[in-house]
Amino acid sequence: MKKKGRGTFEEKATSYDGVQLRAVKWHDNRAVHLLSTFASANPTISVQRWDKKKKETVQVTCPSVVHSYNKSMGGVDLLDSLIALYRTKIRSRKWYHKIVFHMMDFTLVNARLLYRRDCKDCGIPKKEVYSLLKFKAEVASCLCNERKVLKKRGRPSHKVDRDLVEKKRRGSASSVPSTPVRQDHTDHWPVWVEKKGRCKYPGCKGIVKVQCSKCVTYLCFTADKNCFMNFHKQ
Repeated sequence: MKKKGRGTFEEKATSYDGVQLRAVKWHDNRAVHLLSTFASANPTISVQRWDKKKKETVQVTCPSVVHSYNKSMGGVDLLDSLIALYRTKIRSRKWYHKIVFHMMDFTLVNARLLYRRDCKDCGIPKKEVYSLLKFKAEVASCLCNERKVLKKRGRPSHKVDRDLVEKKRRGSASSVPSTPVRQDHTDHWPVWVEKKGRCKYPGCKGIVKVQCSKCVTYLCFTADKNCFMNFHKQ
C-alpha cells in the first residue's frame, strides 16, 4: 500500500451478532485504521494534502469513514485535552484503578461543560463561572463533607451565595464552604476557639471566637445575634 502512494485504501466487512462491521485501512502519511458500524470507504472524496517532495498541495482520495471521523473528532480532542489538564494521578498495580479514576475525570469534565453551557443560558457573567480546577475542587469538597441534605420548601435563596462571593472578592482571608456543604444540616456545631476572627456572614463585621466545627468559619453566636443559624439556613 505504501508503494501505491497516498490515497490508497483497503476495506473488509463482516457481521457479528447481526451488526455489520467494516474495517478500513487508508494510507495517508502513514497507515490509518478505522472500524465502523455505520460508515464505509465509499463513496470517496478528495482532500487536500501537502506533498513534501513536490512542495505543493495535491488532491488525495479519502474514504468516507475517514471524512466522517475527522468531521466529528473535534469534541473528542477537546475532551482529551481538558482531561489532561488536571488528570487524577494514581499509582497502583491494579489496572482497573486507573480506569475508574479516568472515568471520574471523564465524567467531571463533561459535567463542567454542561455547567458552563447552563451558566451561559442563565446569563451568568464569565468571571463568576467556575474554572475546571475550581469545579473539580468544589465537587471533591462536597463528596468529602456532605452527608445528607434536607430539602427545603419553596424556592432556594441565592442571596447569601452572592454576598459570600462579593465578600470574598473584597479580600476575605479564609475560604467559605460550598453551598451544598453549608446547607447539608449535618455535623455543624459551634465551637469556641482561642483566636478571634471576623464573622463571615455577609453584612456582619463582628469579631468573635466561635467557629463552625465543619465549615471552620467564624460566625456570631450570641443572644443578640445568631449568624451561625442564618449562615447554614439561607
